[in-house]
Amino acid sequence: MINFLFLLLFLICLFGLVIPIFPGLQLMWGGMLIRLILEVVFLKGQFNWVLFTIITILMVIGTVVDNVILTIKLRKAETPWFSILGSYLVGFISGVFLTPLIALITTPLALLMFETIRLKEIKTAMVSVREWLFSVGWIFVIRFGIGILMISAWGIAILIVN
Repeated sequence: MINFLFLLLFLICLFGLVIPIFPGLQLMWGGMLIRLILEVVFLKGQFNWVLFTIITILMVIGTVVDNVILTIKLRKAETPWFSILGSYLVGFISGVFLTPLIALITTPLALLMFETIRLKEIKTAMVSVREWLFSVGWIFVIRFGIGILMISAWGIAILIVN
């Protein structure tokens, strides 16, 4: 039963990755760490530390890929750091105080606003927004794949223990 509940948590986190600022991989990793602690401390079982290390590496890669791809694509489009960081900040604040779904809308809108103010032309500013949207799509695909690998490694670890 406990494994089913954790699997349900992991699947919710996996599909939550559709929201770019949702820390699904980190939440999955945290759930896996809690499950590991339950297994070792309370159930007196064993856990495959090699697989947990692989899960940790996958989570770190997913986190880095998320930020690096988006930033590289925006910098290639000659988007200045001010616009990138400003839009991230707007997205973060709206995600915290409103909802993550609102952040999905406010982040590219803030990027468009910063770039339109800087370039004084909305058509040219749309290049950065288009790069952002394209990158977010690819990042979701990559993070979703990494999430599936993490859940698979966790499942293998659970099967080995039981």
